[in-house]
Amino acid sequence: KGMTHGQKIRFSGEADEVPGTLAGDVVIVVQQKEHETFKRKGADLVVTLDVSLTEALCGFTRLITHLDGRQLQIDVPAGEVTKHDSVKIIKGEGMPQHGNIFNKGGLFVHFNVVFPTTLSSDMVAKLKKVLPPAPQVMLSGEEEQVSMQPVDMSQFGRGAGGGRSAHEADEDDESGGAQRVQCG
Repeated sequence: KGMTHGQKIRFSGEADEVPGTLAGDVVIVVQQKEHETFKRKGADLVVTLDVSLTEALCGFTRLITHLDGRQLQIDVPAGEVTKHDSVKIIKGEGMPQHGNIFNKGGLFVHFNVVFPTTLSSDMVAKLKKVLPPAPQVMLSGEEEQVSMQPVDMSQFGRGAGGGRSAHEADEDDESGGAQRVQCG
């Protein structure tokens, strides 16, 4: 128990025997399979739980079926808000350490808060009544109103001009080439 990917188990002198020679070793190399629910790193495990916005704001109880089939009950009490992308640990519920099966890693629980895609105007009005007020922005009338569009973060840094800004181009000019002359 507790072995990792690529770790070897050697059985000395257990290979096929040939008269007049010493028996070789049998070597087994552990191949770790990906799991659909858990990811492993060392002795630690991580599981991602999707929770609704209601659960994130109001608390919840969930069951996690562990690798050995046990049901672990986790409780987030009412009044404790679960933030999106937050992580908690259940100590001693990870993988056993090789050679010391009683010393186990942690089970990291990664929370993914699932937000609704749209809300009706009635729902928005109800939420505004129960949630703290949003901060007020002081507008001067000089602001430029812009629109936003959905985008994937992988597009970050791929702006116009092949991903180079005007500032980067200026820095390149300073590294050599023509001298700068001041008129005046």
